[in-house]
Amino acid sequence: MALALGISVTNPFYAQSLLPAVETTFQLAPGSVLLGPMASQLGMVLVFLFLLPLGDGTERRQMWIVLARALACGGVLLAPNFAVLIFSWFGPGLVAMIPSLLPAFLTAFTPASSRGRMLGIVLSGFSGILLSRSVSGLLA
Repeated sequence: MALALGISVTNPFYAQSLLPAVETTFQLAPGSVLLGPMASQLGMVLVFLFLLPLGDGTERRQMWIVLARALACGGVLLAPNFAVLIFSWFGPGLVAMIPSLLPAFLTAFTPASSRGRMLGIVLSGFSGILLSRSVSGLLA
């Protein structure tokens, strides 16, 4: 679960080191490439305001969100032009709630005696944010 959290928390941040390469690839005007991360952040705002609060009243074992995350990242990967890329960047933002759902999912299935230790291990996956910058910098 720590690995899943680490991978899912990094998706919105991979693009930041890749922005100069995206700008060059699509031959964009200076600064217009910033619309991509903005679209991702807007997706995150929408999901945290409207969809995440519904998680307290629904079944937590539905893992459709993981499939949606994979499809959204695939859309970013296969975008043929910048307009499609902006729309595709919105997708990972919309499914960025996995890191917020995993700790609650874990506590529902962990005995109280080892809950703190297990949460510590899973929450260490948030270090993926720091690692995402390094990985995307190497890719760029």
